Amino acid sequence: MWQLVCVALSCDLAVAAAYSSFRRSADSAGRRQYQVQHGSCSYTFLLPEADGCRPPASAYAPSAVQRDAPLDYDDSVQRLQALESIMENNTQWLLKLESYIQDNMKKEMVEIQQNAVQNQTAVMLEIGTNLLNQTAEQTRKLTDVEAQVSNEPEHGPPGIESDNKT
Repeated sequence: MWQLVCVALSCDLAVAAAYSSFRRSADSAGRRQYQVQHGSCSYTFLLPEADGCRPPASAYAPSAVQRDAPLDYDDSVQRLQALESIMENNTQWLLKLESYIQDNMKKEMVEIQQNAVQNQTAVMLEIGTNLLNQTAEQTRKLTDVEAQVSNEPEHGPPGIESDNKT
């Protein structure tokens, strides 16, 4: 326990010694410092000089403890409103484009379906024509065979003699 207290005290002494030498070097450099004390710890922040910058009084609200936004609030609001207007305009254009695409897709789908029906009809007609031609050919062959059978003598085909002699 005593060792911990000794370590804490030595840390405080080291920080104090470093701070005093650091403060002297910072003061000699002409920079502003901001010191925060939190319990036994001390934090020092070096702030840069405002060489060539706007004076702090006009850049930030004097009553605010810390402020990130400059006093150009009106400019920021105007830019924000302009961006909102642009976004609304872009949204309207996107909606119009979406509507146009959907309308064209419907028309194209109808055309594709009509073409598909026409193509299917043409294929069906071709298949039907082929079947009809094959049927006609088979019918012609069958008719030829029937004609040959009906024109043959009773005893069988020519050149073959029958065993029936009555």
